Amino acid sequence: MSRLAKRWHGCASPLLAAIALLVSAAAHAQYADLDRADWKEDAAPPPPVYSTSRLIDIEMPRSATVRMGIDPETITINHDTGIVRYVAVARGPSAVNATYEGIRCATGEYRVYARQVQGNPGRPAARTTGKACAAKPA
Repeated sequence: MSRLAKRWHGCASPLLAAIALLVSAAAHAQYADLDRADWKEDAAPPPPVYSTSRLIDIEMPRSATVRMGIDPETITINHDTGIVRYVAVARGPSAVNATYEGIRCATGEYRVYARQVQGNPGRPAARTTGKACAAKPA
C-alpha cells in the first residue's frame, strides 16, 4: 500500500465520522421542534409493495438463521412529524415475513402498522408500540 493510501486509510474513519456528525447536527437543527409532547401522528398510508430482490441486509449475529432486510424503495420520511416508515423483511429457511413499521426517534417511539406472513395478504397489526431509539441527552 502506498504512503498516500496509508495516510488516507488512517484518516478516512475520522473524516467520515465528522461528516456524519455535521449532517446529523444540521438535521437536528432543522427538526428541533419534533420532540414536542403535543405532536399528532398522521394516518399511515397503506403498506408499500416491497421486493426481496432489493433488500439491504441488516447485520445479524452469525448464529442467526433468520436474515433481516429493508427495501429502500419503501422508506418514507414525514418531515412534519419526523416519522420514518419502511418495510422490514425477515427471511428464514422456511418462510418470508414482512412488517410495515414506523419510527420516530425524536420521542423514541416505534409502531408496527401491518404484518404479512408468507402466502397471506398483509393485515393490519394490533397497535404495537414502544420505545425504540436511545433517549436524547438532557
